[in-house]
Amino acid sequence: MVNEHSDADVARLNPSLFHKAAKSFPRSPWQAVNPPHRRGTDWGLGTHEAGVYAFLFPKAEFPTTLTIHLHRGQVTPKGDRHEVVEFVFEPGSVRDLPAGLFAAYVGRTTDLRRRLRWHFSVSEQTTAAQVRKGLQDVLNVSRHDTVEFMRRHATVVFLTDGLSGLENTANRDILELTLCARFGTPFNIKAER
Repeated sequence: MVNEHSDADVARLNPSLFHKAAKSFPRSPWQAVNPPHRRGTDWGLGTHEAGVYAFLFPKAEFPTTLTIHLHRGQVTPKGDRHEVVEFVFEPGSVRDLPAGLFAAYVGRTTDLRRRLRWHFSVSEQTTAAQVRKGLQDVLNVSRHDTVEFMRRHATVVFLTDGLSGLENTANRDILELTLCARFGTPFNIKAER
């Protein structure tokens, strides 16, 4: 049987692309945007492009040791989880960035604009809520307070150049994993299912 896919339908790894992007993080060609201070305000992103993004926060706004509660085990019929594992990030386990920042979370998406709006939704319960859930654990505050904290303190950096389309699915994935490993992003840690 002959494979009749066009080159645009085939995902190929481009090591040069993700190595260069990881090395330059969070500087150019990465772009930075600060969240709007009010709900429903436009981000100034006219793009619905695919890309990789990261949430950066000032380290001074966090406790010295970050503790995240990972919920493990089967969910009971009542919706309870059987086991909670504390995951502790000691000083030095999260790599510092310039200007006193650290990378708390790295993500990838096929629609950057939509995904960022999800992150700032108080009601959203998808993987886009990982930053908010991590902040709730670390800062011990409500959903609403975490969104306000994100609006005041987050800087979101993103890269879309060369990462759009189905053919770059693997490159977005590898770049996300590379940045998570390099910077020890605490809010990317998830419980096993």
